[in-house]
Amino acid sequence: MVDDAVQSVPSGANTYVFKSVLHMHGDDNARKIMRNCRSALAPNSKVIFIDGLLPERRPNTIIQYANLLLDVLMMVLNGGRERTEQDFSSLLDRSGFAQRTHTTPMQYAIIEAVAN
Repeated sequence: MVDDAVQSVPSGANTYVFKSVLHMHGDDNARKIMRNCRSALAPNSKVIFIDGLLPERRPNTIIQYANLLLDVLMMVLNGGRERTEQDFSSLLDRSGFAQRTHTTPMQYAIIEAVAN
């Protein structure tokens, strides 16, 4: 089911939510998912990505270390990866989105993407 979004995303929804999906994909497929979302968006719609964030620098919390270990696991299992906020920003920008990132005290960040 996760790979379906690489092929297409149904159009017309107000909000699309992807939790722990992008980290299972390398950058090429993540970009395809984002572009499919961008094509499917109705006016004033948005996409929410809920994923772990890697720190830009050396990890200093247990959650950051956990995301770093998850990064290695995703690479080994299926060629995916965890990303930094800058990684998300770059992918989203090239896919036609502006983003707002909301960090949480837990493992996940909420990345809100709207069409440019």
